[in-house]
Amino acid sequence: MIADIFKTTTRDSSGHAQAYLSGLLSRIQRKNMERMCESLEDIKHQDMQQFLSDSPWESSELWKWTGKEASRLLGGGSENMLLIDESAFAKKGEKSVGVARQYNGRLGKVDNCQLGVFSALTHGNRVALVGARLFLPEEWTKEPQRMIEAGVPAEEVLKMVEGSPNLSHWIREKKMDLIINTPSGKGPMLDEGKIRSLAVSFNIPCITTISAAKAAVRGLQAVKNDELEVKSIHDYHGLKTKG
Repeated sequence: MIADIFKTTTRDSSGHAQAYLSGLLSRIQRKNMERMCESLEDIKHQDMQQFLSDSPWESSELWKWTGKEASRLLGGGSENMLLIDESAFAKKGEKSVGVARQYNGRLGKVDNCQLGVFSALTHGNRVALVGARLFLPEEWTKEPQRMIEAGVPAEEVLKMVEGSPNLSHWIREKKMDLIINTPSGKGPMLDEGKIRSLAVSFNIPCITTISAAKAAVRGLQAVKNDELEVKSIHDYHGLKTKG
């Protein structure tokens, strides 16, 4: 059940999750945390802040659940589309994670803002948000200490030829399920051979071209829709077997 996503061995935050969702679906005009807490009974601002900022539940599990439910309700049709786009949120100050002077499409100009990348599954005129990631500009990623202070997990990963820690550590520790690596240039090409060798050793799929990545996505979709069929190479290319 979805409530289990918000439970840990020491804490049950499912009540706060339900309260937060109620606030988002309420009719109050300004749906920031402070206004929502004022409209909900027995909910303190400090508790809600802790739930969103410090509580150890995993947002990735919530997105997985959301994606599965969206696919169950909207997926599997010829009218399906996966939409991926960015949206910006104007901000003041420098403390909000990822805030910087960057292009704000909603305002049509460069401004101080946060930038998010969102994915949504659509079917006709119905749509469900199935993913969201906050974009971190270079002025954030080049300052690990700033990210740590803002609560962003910061781990520098070097190129293979640059030393460690690098991608090989992530592969050995099984922190990834799929690798898409499209190298160009002498250094990245040297990395590519080592990455592919490690991926084979640890049974991790490794894709090295964009066309292959697109083919993999089509294959996964075909498996999901039960459209996959087995053909011999001769049949696939329309060749005749010599008798």
